[in-house]
Amino acid sequence: MTLSPERARQVLDDRARALAVPVQRESPAGERVDALTFQLSCERFAIETRCVREVVPLQKITPLPRTADFVAGIINLRGDLIPVFDLRRLLGLAADASGIPSHIIVVGEGQAEFGMTVDELPRVGGISIGTLTAVADPGTGDGRPWLRGVTGDAVMVIEGSALIADHRLFLE
Repeated sequence: MTLSPERARQVLDDRARALAVPVQRESPAGERVDALTFQLSCERFAIETRCVREVVPLQKITPLPRTADFVAGIINLRGDLIPVFDLRRLLGLAADASGIPSHIIVVGEGQAEFGMTVDELPRVGGISIGTLTAVADPGTGDGRPWLRGVTGDAVMVIEGSALIADHRLFLE
């Protein structure tokens, strides 16, 4: 079967229109980001990998006098002094016998800004942002604006940029 030139042109135009339909973007419920999942006490947390500079094994932390109880101290990371925080204390989580810090997650935007101790070796995986459940204000007054939500399997997702900007984590 041979098509006339007009009919061939019509078929090609129809195909072009069908193929030119804009690609549908994923719905917000399907948005996924890479995140580093870690444990504090018996709770699991995640932070977007874009805010993580590196993960280092726990090393000697030099305490700083006259600082808040959630300030673990400072470390020397290849010649840079990095403040280290104990998020467990900042979040008011009880320390348990199994929750012994093993690593420090160094976070920052563009450069290392501070570290936070974690109880077990972190893992990287995808988090579906659109399916997060909002975190209820615990009424503790600790201001957790950087807790973005909770996943279906009870991982609390931290908004890295908001954590880095938290004024309580600036040492003077």
